This record gives sequence, C-alpha cells and structure tokens, in this order.
Amino acid sequence: LASDRATRESQVLPPGPPPPALQKLIVHNAKAIHTVTESDGSGSAVSFVVIGDRFADVCTSSEGRCALSSLRSLYPGAIELDAAGKTITPGLIDAHGHLIGVGEETLKVSLRGAESKAECIRRVQAFVRDNPDQVQSGWILGTGWDQTLWGGPDTPLPTKYDLDTAFSFPIWLSRVDGHGGWANSAAIRAAEAFNGEPLPATDPYGGQILRMPNGEPSGVFLDSAMDLIRPAIPPFSREVKLRALLQGVRELNKWGLTGVQDAGVAPENIQLY
Repeated sequence: LASDRATRESQVLPPGPPPPALQKLIVHNAKAIHTVTESDGSGSAVSFVVIGDRFADVCTSSEGRCALSSLRSLYPGAIELDAAGKTITPGLIDAHGHLIGVGEETLKVSLRGAESKAECIRRVQAFVRDNPDQVQSGWILGTGWDQTLWGGPDTPLPTKYDLDTAFSFPIWLSRVDGHGGWANSAAIRAAEAFNGEPLPATDPYGGQILRMPNGEPSGVFLDSAMDLIRPAIPPFSREVKLRALLQGVRELNKWGLTGVQDAGVAPENIQLY
C-alpha cells in the first residue's frame, strides 16, 4: 500500500477486466487495512484488489460495488484471501547506510565472529600493537562481540575483569547489535570522573547496568545505560571523521549500496554535524 495518495493513485489501475496475463487477488473481510493515504497518515479500507503488482481497487466499505459479490464480477477468476477480521498494515521497508558509522568501524577493533572472550582480548591487543594512531586519548574502542558465539545462547555475558587482566587503559567494546557495551574498570573510572559522580545505584530508564553478586557494576551496560560511559569517550577529530566518512562510502560501494563516489571530494566542502 503506497505511503501517500499521489503515489498510490499513480499505481492504481482503472476498475474493470484486467489483461489476461496478470494475476488477480481480492483481499476482503479485514477489520482495517491501513492505507496511510491521508495527509495525517490515516486512511483505512476493508478490502482491496491487486492485479499483477499494482493496486486496482481499494474499498472503504463492503457495500455496493465494493461488496464481495461485486468485486467477483468486476475481477472474475481472482484468487480470494479472507482476512478473517484481521488488521493489515503496509510493508515497511528500510534501506539505509550510516556512512560515518561504517567508516568509523574501520577505526575500531572488529570483534565480529570472535568465538571466545580470549579471542576478543587477543584482537584488541593486536589492534593496539598495529594501530597506535587509532588510540583516542588513551581509549580503545571496538565493536561486534557476541557472547552467543562463545558457547551458545546461554553463555554468560563478559565482565570488566576479563578486560582488566589485559588492559590498564579504558576499553569500550560495543555488542554486535548495538544494544550493549562492555567496559573495563578503567573505562568506568574515566566515565565517573567525566560525569563528576559515581555510577548510579539504580538502572537508568530504559537501560540496565548489569551487576556482580556484590552489587558493583559488572562492566556490561545495556541500552540507555551505555550513555553513562559513551559521553566520556573523546570524540574523533574532524580529520578522522572525514577519513571515516570517505572510508564508509568506499565500504558501502563494495556492497553496492550507494552510488556516491569519493574521488575528488574536497574535505572543505563536507559538512559534519
């Protein structure tokens, strides 16, 4: 179902017999079919007809020409789908790429596919050794760890102590889904100093500070609780962000997701927000 009236009307075929090669479908008896065709995003129907890949009819009632018997006459041979009083919504399709985010991942330790905590730590150590210029004011950043790869879905989450054994400077590693972060004790201390107060004793709204049996933070922060740590991380410089932006374009071009070309882009013409 098109998201605006103009688009929908451009896709609608005139009522009447379809070309024989096109398959016909009548969907009827819905509680509500959200067409989102009005300017305020509303709009509802109870039945519709599709011919081929286009909407041919959208009915807001079950009477007159929109009665099922009438639709059968208008569109003979159509497949029928009884919605059984259910609600139908448009398919939501989202395709986008975070250029700077994709580029910035190249400036961090990649933990994607790591099959153990030990492998994560080895990758961080190798990154520190091979990329000393990537260290942001003493912080090391990484992304992509997934504890379910370390032994199954019931594998315990890591703790700050796993990182403390190998690193004395702040470490912040984002989980593969972006909904969690793994910090060591140095990162927690740095965040507390930045915030001017200890971590709260209660979880922030919408987030969770995972804790050890004695009540102290374990080092894993979920959802909005990650914002207790992230503001303390020194931001990348403009030069590094530009490099990340162009690298993001290159990465997405590899996947065929963007036609943007980085050749000849003048850094002074790029606005960063």
